Amino acid sequence: MIDYEEMFDVDWLRSTEFYNEWWLPQGAGGGSLAANIVSDSGATASITIHAPTSKLGFQRSEKELFGEIVQHLIRSVAILRRLQMAQLVISRAEAEMASGFLVVDREGAVLHSDPRTLTWLESLNLIQNGRNTAQIAPGQVKSLLRRAVDQGEGSSINLVDRKGSLSRLAVIPCSSGENLTPVIIDRPAALIWLISDEQLKEERMNRLSNAFSLTPAETKIAMEACAGGGRAEIAQRCGLSPNTIKSHMEAIYSKTGVHRHAELVHLVERA
Repeated sequence: MIDYEEMFDVDWLRSTEFYNEWWLPQGAGGGSLAANIVSDSGATASITIHAPTSKLGFQRSEKELFGEIVQHLIRSVAILRRLQMAQLVISRAEAEMASGFLVVDREGAVLHSDPRTLTWLESLNLIQNGRNTAQIAPGQVKSLLRRAVDQGEGSSINLVDRKGSLSRLAVIPCSSGENLTPVIIDRPAALIWLISDEQLKEERMNRLSNAFSLTPAETKIAMEACAGGGRAEIAQRCGLSPNTIKSHMEAIYSKTGVHRHAELVHLVERA
């Protein structure tokens, strides 16, 4: 909170042309109180009050009342922050995640998928085109698929595509007649779920950056901080000095509204 009486000599102010020829005609006296509460670009409040022309300055009770108003503003900004956090979680659910799934029967015939996931599987050399439908190619995934259908056992493996990007593939048993709207399963089948760790990380970084106005460098360091290690280790991984990491972390804490490392980890994991 800023009290302009503490910033200016009141007696001097009364004698200035600025006060007598400009300020007073505006209908305001020489006293002002102001407060700015900033969480980030999405949660900001500002208030300024001026004394009337009939007086110069504020009484103690008036300053205390203004202080109470400022506390209401602080609570309002905190509520906006929580709403913004909730929106971040919602946007995570609504965003196009770096994953895809398809339903496959025991013989590897694709019963339901989308073009993007099929293209992804092709880049992993897991698809062969049959006479009427796409098929899972013979190999480890097809063996896991049959075990999921016959024995109800799920499993997962790591795969590398043609560009060298790492993906995880999970095979999940599902039964005939199970409700997987809009998919109707009329035969023994299983779900194949693909997840790209690299794309998930990139999407998470984009959501963090957009939600809290983090710079690319701050976003990267926030992710690195959550990966573990102290300031020196993070600095080594990022190729920066510990002092630079400290400055970036202070900015990250300020923009995200968190105060401890554990809170930052929780925030990033929810993104």
